[in-house]
Amino acid sequence: MDIRVNRTDLLRELGLARRLAERKATIPVYGYALLTPASDALNLYATDGESRFVTSCPVTMEQGGQALVPVRMLHEMLRQSVADEVRLTQDGQRVKVAGGSFRSTLQTLEISDFPSMPETPKLEAMIGTAFLRAAIDRVRFVIEAGAVSPNQSYQHGALLDVTETVVALVSTDGRRVAVAETAHPGAAAAQALLPRKAVDDLAALLADADETEVTYAVDEVRAYFRIGRRLFATQLLAEKFPNYRRVVPPQKGEPEATVPRDLWLGAMRRVMLVSTEAARRATLALSRDAVTVSMRAADIGDATEPVPATVRGTAWEAGFDSACLTEFLEAAGTGDVRMEQATPTSPAAFRSDADGVRYTYVLMPMSV
Repeated sequence: MDIRVNRTDLLRELGLARRLAERKATIPVYGYALLTPASDALNLYATDGESRFVTSCPVTMEQGGQALVPVRMLHEMLRQSVADEVRLTQDGQRVKVAGGSFRSTLQTLEISDFPSMPETPKLEAMIGTAFLRAAIDRVRFVIEAGAVSPNQSYQHGALLDVTETVVALVSTDGRRVAVAETAHPGAAAAQALLPRKAVDDLAALLADADETEVTYAVDEVRAYFRIGRRLFATQLLAEKFPNYRRVVPPQKGEPEATVPRDLWLGAMRRVMLVSTEAARRATLALSRDAVTVSMRAADIGDATEPVPATVRGTAWEAGFDSACLTEFLEAAGTGDVRMEQATPTSPAAFRSDADGVRYTYVLMPMSV
């Protein structure tokens, strides 16, 4: 193998491959990427045994071949380089790296050591890139919080739920449910329970994507996503995700409060200055034209702030975990948010519509 490649192009693809390469340091081959140049493209393959990443970038090929290169080391070399072009030349069990006046030699592994890649099914169904990017932003923090029941593996991932009319991304940690959805007429029905690390990898790919659509397919054990020239495939969590639709209250609850998101978030952050790990309960008092947020910690003091709101129905008070409520407001996007709750002790639904995403966040109240 003897190729010349634009440093920035290869650096970008190696940066995405590095996410997989650094996960299982005890299995050396997973820290390597397989480089296979074709006539005008350098194909790159990376895997951690559970997920795989396939991509390419333009290349000038002097001689064909294949090489297994250490992802982290090559990525760091390119990141530090000031050259516009890098040359990679295979020399037996080594690959020579040259960029500008820089020279290095990297030890490679046998090509046969690299795991074979499962066959990819035909990808035809599509999801909007902007929706999927925004949906991950809406539900990711719930997975990050950690499962209330560690043995419930579905709490360690997000459900991609596609019906013939709606596409949704859903997560729960046992205390709350976050649902991001949008209308999608004619969609190819599928369900895929994606592990948390796969959600993060997909977010990284979407952040760098110019394409407006993501094509996907789901089989019994994997989900596949193609974004332009990049293919990402991941094993699915085996446990069944609960019927989240039964948990989400219908949009008829009273009282209903409609509040400007930025004002509410600012009030929450200020009031939470008096919170402690032992005093996390934020009281929401609904009146005719405001939602008043208050907190009290015995060893610090108290704080309160009213937020202008449009309130419909009988006013009362309910308490919620302040951190959980603030995380919803941070993820909700711009504009107004709505709170609906049938009684002060029943689950509350917090809703927003921003960035083309219908966002519903169901949170259990806290007792005094």
